[in-house]
Amino acid sequence: MEKLIVYCFALFFTHTIFAQNKTFLRIETGAHTAPINQVLATSDGKFLITAANDKTIRVWDIDNEKESRRILGFIGEGPDGMIHYIGLSPDNNLLAVAVHRGESHNKVADDQDVIRIYDFHSGDIIKVLDPQNTDDLLTVNFSDDGKYLISSSEDHSIHIWDVEQILNSDHSRPMHTIVDNNYYQRPKAVEMFKFADDYRIVSADYGSRFKVVSLYSLAQKKVINSFKAKDRLTHLAMSDRFIAVTGYEQQIMIFDHDLNHALSIPTDTQPTGLRFSNNGDLLLVGAKESTEEKPVYVAVFDVNNDFNRLNKYSKHGSRVNDVTFTNNGMAVSAGGDNNEIHIWSPVTSELLKTFKGVGNNVFAVGIADKTLAFGNTQRFRMDVNNYAPLEHTFDLVERDLIPNTPEDELTKFKRAQTEYADRRLKILPQQGWDLAVEDSVNQYQVLRNGWYYHEAFGFADDGTILSGGRGGEVRAYRLENNDFFARLTTDFIGHQGKVWDLASEGQYVVTGGDDQSVRIWNLRAVQQKQVRAYPMLNLFVSSQGEWIVWSKSGFYDASTLGDLHVGYHVNQAEDEAALFYSSDRFLKTLYRPDVITAILETGSEDAALQQMALQAQAVDSILPPKIQLLTENQKTQQAEVTLSFDVELASDPIQRIWLLRNEKFYRQYQGSDIAHGGRFEKTVELLPGINNFTLFAESKVAKSIASRVSIELDDSEWQARGRMQESSLIKIKDTPPELFLLIVGVSDYANANSQLKSINYAHIDAESVAKAFQLQQGKAFAKVVSKVLLNEDANRDSIKQGFNWLQQQVEQRVAYKKKNNLKSEDITLIFLAGHGAKVNEDFFFLGNDAKIEDIANTSVDIMLEAEVFTALPNQLIVMTDACHSGTMGGGVFKNIDSRELGKRLISLNDRAVFIINATQKDKPSYESSEIGHGIFTKVMLEALKTDNEVFIEPFITFIRRNVKRQTEHLEQGPQKPHTVTFGSVDDYLLHKN
Repeated sequence: MEKLIVYCFALFFTHTIFAQNKTFLRIETGAHTAPINQVLATSDGKFLITAANDKTIRVWDIDNEKESRRILGFIGEGPDGMIHYIGLSPDNNLLAVAVHRGESHNKVADDQDVIRIYDFHSGDIIKVLDPQNTDDLLTVNFSDDGKYLISSSEDHSIHIWDVEQILNSDHSRPMHTIVDNNYYQRPKAVEMFKFADDYRIVSADYGSRFKVVSLYSLAQKKVINSFKAKDRLTHLAMSDRFIAVTGYEQQIMIFDHDLNHALSIPTDTQPTGLRFSNNGDLLLVGAKESTEEKPVYVAVFDVNNDFNRLNKYSKHGSRVNDVTFTNNGMAVSAGGDNNEIHIWSPVTSELLKTFKGVGNNVFAVGIADKTLAFGNTQRFRMDVNNYAPLEHTFDLVERDLIPNTPEDELTKFKRAQTEYADRRLKILPQQGWDLAVEDSVNQYQVLRNGWYYHEAFGFADDGTILSGGRGGEVRAYRLENNDFFARLTTDFIGHQGKVWDLASEGQYVVTGGDDQSVRIWNLRAVQQKQVRAYPMLNLFVSSQGEWIVWSKSGFYDASTLGDLHVGYHVNQAEDEAALFYSSDRFLKTLYRPDVITAILETGSEDAALQQMALQAQAVDSILPPKIQLLTENQKTQQAEVTLSFDVELASDPIQRIWLLRNEKFYRQYQGSDIAHGGRFEKTVELLPGINNFTLFAESKVAKSIASRVSIELDDSEWQARGRMQESSLIKIKDTPPELFLLIVGVSDYANANSQLKSINYAHIDAESVAKAFQLQQGKAFAKVVSKVLLNEDANRDSIKQGFNWLQQQVEQRVAYKKKNNLKSEDITLIFLAGHGAKVNEDFFFLGNDAKIEDIANTSVDIMLEAEVFTALPNQLIVMTDACHSGTMGGGVFKNIDSRELGKRLISLNDRAVFIINATQKDKPSYESSEIGHGIFTKVMLEALKTDNEVFIEPFITFIRRNVKRQTEHLEQGPQKPHTVTFGSVDDYLLHKN
């Protein structure tokens, strides 16, 4: 297989060889990106556990209604690492996971499914069991008392392990195996329960011939009863009184614990998940979609009323794969198009909680000249070529997302074409849903090449036959002259779930599916007869409008928070849990919009990298350091605590470690003593109330995942006793906030020319903003400390001195508050109006003395200054109007991309910040002689007058809406501000009228 690599400048890095299958790029939406197969609930009522076809297990915090963590393991390409089944021990301590190992869906010599035993609480693997199966694992479960572990397999066997034995010894083989040598019998579902002095195993058969429910006695080592069903069986559930079994037939069979058949319950659709409530009074049943347009709902049956249906729940809208109950009797169902988890009342059907991510299945795709169209709404539930509507567009060249694109603009996009010249594609239901090519004379079969179902298909412009499959396959076939079959030429590797739609134009193919991504492929791979090919580019768009475009090797361009949604699954050893790093951890190395542009220009990543003279390096050689806070969440009456933490190198030496307190910069540590990691202890001061500490470490190439701890300082007891002097706790008093302003406006440029033109109102805008906030002294703020630099006073040196002044003022304020035991939510506001430029990868603000021919040495390096101002322990607002594209010549520099600037500002310290940019990349920033201002500043000043008290969030919303609204009529198009709120911050007061 092809190794996952990234590319860096040869000058800085050398190539290192690592084992294959080490690192995989994955979409991360905060939820599953493929259908959920199983949902469990912990007996203490705290968590839900889900497993899905995306090879992840997720743990959900029920009370807080969010994902708590992921449980990951070793994976490979294709189905390698797919999770067959999970089982939780009754005491919630152990999680057993049946995992497919191998790149083939069908068992081959090198494949070996395994059972991983995780410590549920830590997520660590504590044992890997080898069931010695010759075929896929089907089920894994614990006995109802947790003494035994049981699994079943496609090779007709059921294995039983003694849990204590496998945990306390090197023993990993089953203590007992039940084998049925009948080829047609497959124990799809198994449960084990204690019965008097015996243990019984009930199994439901998935085989094509016998379809038997069997009851096996462990003491007697034999089947003691059985029942023959009419169709294949897939699910079973147990209560303290009954056994319920279901399968392909639209009914549920009910048995007692001796496997005597009590009754059968008809259902409207094929049942899927099956679970009794903890008290045994209710039975919950999931549902598979029906091609007969029957309703899809979860059914609730009243056990004590002859299993009559009590209620039904239909808010998923489509297939529900599994169900369970919480410990307080609420129903849980997992399914729907976007893999949501619902908690609801089984009596009233009231939806109580929803767990979902920010992704949406992609049901429709189209393409027109490097602009993609896609849709997330499934209109018709057809088995193949589901022609769902296009809804949104994404311009790959401009990286411009237009949600809810007008319908008349969507008609230009090419969709799947089932006709080419005199040929047409047709599905043959009577022949196992084969795909055929027909012309006026003959019919030619499209060879499946093994386990494969055509879900979407069409012709490319050159007659290549394209097909998308149920398992994420995308395939290209060619029908050559004098051949009776269309034969597979190229496998396109990338999707992780069912492919719903495809389209092609010229050299390009676009596909979309259940994994919530859009993939773009180049047909050059088919023409070059490549057996395997990878996407030229990939696109993910979140439901919140964030997006990321990435290449095979992980280079990416993204919206401000888009790179949180793609990252690296990093395999460790087979018996170790895997790690995951989102792409933003690698921003220093992999955030390369220029590489994405070059790929679009050249048609492939390889060609782009060759053109840019870049060479390859393995991703796993630039992994970030690992950092872990050892101090636990706590409540204390001490004014200081010691934080203990471990730091471990993964590649390069550590450059710095830094700490946030309540999402504001608090402290950093640098120097040789931290370079190689180790265990550290640092004393920190606490503020009254909750102190949320977040710790990071970074090397020169990557940044760690955050480690967090919450410490509450409780001073209530000492306040009540009035004994502050006797306590080690120092009383910290609230004091009104202060505002620190650095305002810069440059309209006149001493070295203006055809490429660097003076502008009209930047200095007036800056002066007006300064006055508006200076007048807040004694109103919203106890004091306003400001420095205003305009025109000739705003040269390179004076602006740099202004940033130094700002740092000194804030540090003096911090020292004063510490000395006098004060606390306040002070604010730092930076406003830059004038010209900005990007030279290579650096951002510059042009002062009055800037020279176009030497921007780097005559202008202010914004990111260099940002290393300081993002480290100030205040709330931070950064406002820029540095994109006057209409007055900048076409010289050697480009306008600042406000989106990219925002990303890089955030990445410096991962702290909370508000970023407000006047306009987006290459979009106009308008000035008006009628009002004597830039439109952005005019609207901002209006926003400060909208209410008696103006808070930051509505202030930003007003600017974003009204700048666009007031410029929509202009010929060059509307001005669109770019605003970002990063981190969890309060909606604090900004202005009083």
